[in-house]
Amino acid sequence: MEVPGNVIFSILRGPLELVIGLVYGLSGGVLVWYIPHDKKTASQLRFIFLVSGGILAVFGSDLAGLPGAGALGCLTLAFVAGHGWKDSKEPVEVQLNQLWLMFQPLLFGLIGAEVLLEDIQLSTLGLGLITLFLGLIVRTIVSGLAVTRAGLNTKEIIFVAVAWLPKATVQAAIGSVALETARGKSSYEHLEVYGSQILTIAVLSIILTAPLGAVLISLLGPHLLQKSAGKMEEAGRQLNRSSSGEREEEDEEPETAAMG
Repeated sequence: MEVPGNVIFSILRGPLELVIGLVYGLSGGVLVWYIPHDKKTASQLRFIFLVSGGILAVFGSDLAGLPGAGALGCLTLAFVAGHGWKDSKEPVEVQLNQLWLMFQPLLFGLIGAEVLLEDIQLSTLGLGLITLFLGLIVRTIVSGLAVTRAGLNTKEIIFVAVAWLPKATVQAAIGSVALETARGKSSYEHLEVYGSQILTIAVLSIILTAPLGAVLISLLGPHLLQKSAGKMEEAGRQLNRSSSGEREEEDEEPETAAMG
């Protein structure tokens, strides 16, 4: 029987994790706008603060019993920090990209090691394929509709919809969460079956959509995407006109000062 206090906390846990994650990300993101004062070492310090803040959010929220706040706080922290750094965030992006290249093989390797082929049931595989197929259809349609008013032509809209087919990083990152949660609760051991099924479908989506998306993008890209010479020439003319206007204003300023 559930204790009334536990029931209330379970109901409020979702909104509480949301608020804590947003507050942590917003406050931490604004804080790192101003802390690195030295411009020579700003990018290194920003990188350290951003990575450390994300790790603290994920592991700290897990220790506090509010795991949902960690992922949201980590995401919000990076978003707010990047918004404040604006044009000077490129060095941090380069360092984060290098770090991601190191840990990406570990992410996919660990998620793949959790799947045991002898434990996969044909019913799970069949239902997973059907679910994945239906989800990809909806995802493709919605992706195309989302950019219909973005000024793209029909071919470009089709390419955007196709480019959104592959999805591997999110599945690799959270595919095992359900299984880990079930394993952490000794009184809910029967839920491990469902967690294993979710993990199997997540790995299945990675195996199918990642290579399929890469092949379709490389094949359809040259046919659906074309550089418009007219648009490029017009953009060049506008750039030249704006540059000429700036030079004229600079020439007029000394003359005005001399007359004054």
